[in-house]
Amino acid sequence: MAAVALLSSAISSIVVVGGKQPVEAAVIAILIGIAVRNTRLLPAACMPGIRAFEKPLVLGIVFMGAKLNYLTIGAQGAQIFSVILITMLLGYLVIYTLAKVFRLPSALSILLAVGTTICGGSAIAITAPLIQAPEEETSYAIGTVALWGLVAIIVYPAVAALLGVSDFAFGVFAGTAIHSTPQVVGAGFIFSEEAGNTATAVKLVRNCFM
Repeated sequence: MAAVALLSSAISSIVVVGGKQPVEAAVIAILIGIAVRNTRLLPAACMPGIRAFEKPLVLGIVFMGAKLNYLTIGAQGAQIFSVILITMLLGYLVIYTLAKVFRLPSALSILLAVGTTICGGSAIAITAPLIQAPEEETSYAIGTVALWGLVAIIVYPAVAALLGVSDFAFGVFAGTAIHSTPQVVGAGFIFSEEAGNTATAVKLVRNCFM
């Protein structure tokens, strides 16, 4: 797992858009895992260790929490905080409802909702063991939100520029609408520096809900 993590991070760092890295290492790791598993290169003796992923995941969650600065969050003001909460709540309810309409499994529906509204693959990875989601559904959810986020980083800044959206407005939109932190930052700074700073601050608030 450490070898896959290092390789995925290295490949992710090669893809740079607007000075940021929009392709998540988690997605690359999933693709590598699929290739290794389906080409039968993985020894059976490795499986118990791979299934013990929850232990390092818990430590990772602690490290992520240690990065968050609540003074930065409080400086954004009550209005922005309200916008973030409302969009997250509506986003979760709409995505979960649509998933159920299309008869997706309950665990997959929840993972897609939290991945979209909170923090992409990181939120999915945290939630999956809590709801005992099957490995396949976890992979589907991470892949889905990551691919949509990659589309967003390319399409959203271009559309916003055509519509004449302000830097601040696009920053708020990107911070609330795009899934993972690298994609939010990338889209924001592709549009402008002010939009990038605003998007990053807004996304930081969403990350706290992990």
